[in-house]
Amino acid sequence: MEHEKNCESKIAFRLQEDTMKSGHFEKMQVGRAKAIFNNRTAAGLRIMADKYNKPELKTTAWFISLVVRWFELVSSRSHACALSLANREAYSKATEHIRLTSTLFQTMKIGTNPLKEIGSHVKRDSL
Repeated sequence: MEHEKNCESKIAFRLQEDTMKSGHFEKMQVGRAKAIFNNRTAAGLRIMADKYNKPELKTTAWFISLVVRWFELVSSRSHACALSLANREAYSKATEHIRLTSTLFQTMKIGTNPLKEIGSHVKRDSL
């Protein structure tokens, strides 16, 4: 956000300084989650990773892209993005992505504490 402050055209235009500051109730706002979990945020992180030689930003960008695609698949109501056996290759890729995301959330750890609650929700809601 800081490096785009004076730019007229911003890559991650939805991110604002207050987006990153959150209290208990702000964490539940869908708008904040959508500002962080979108492809433009991931693209901005990839650019910053290359520009500032910070490869850990690419990991964060990959994670954001993974979650964005997973959410598109599990919440889609359009025929273009919905799971359908009409195109078996697309169906196979989509279900593989859902399985990957589910497995990641079920096995993911931050520090020494496993995120069991998150994993169970992803598994239940995805399959």
